[in-house]
Amino acid sequence: METVPVTGIVTVDGQPAAMVKVTAIHSKNLASPVELTPSAVTNASGAFELSTYETGDGVPPGDYQVTFAWGEINIINGQYGGDKFQGKYAIPEHSAVLLKISSGDDPVDLGTIELKTK
Repeated sequence: METVPVTGIVTVDGQPAAMVKVTAIHSKNLASPVELTPSAVTNASGAFELSTYETGDGVPPGDYQVTFAWGEINIINGQYGGDKFQGKYAIPEHSAVLLKISSGDDPVDLGTIELKTK
């Protein structure tokens, strides 16, 4: 399936934030996200590239709400978990970051997304 590259930077309280999970949830699947849920985890500079099928490939056409969770990797089992935002940015229906991807779109840069801990 076709995908369009989607990138951006996440800052928290004005600083680049590593380990923020960015997830694009398709609007028609808000109640129960489907298997193909594009996501990424920010690097040390807060940058991310959403992936669906393979690293950095992008997002299939559709309308999405973007959610955020700020967790960490468990060094024992390698799993990502936790949320320093305590769910504040995890509800798709309340997301202020909307993403519309159309077939044949050029790569999308969401720019800098400023999140706050308080």
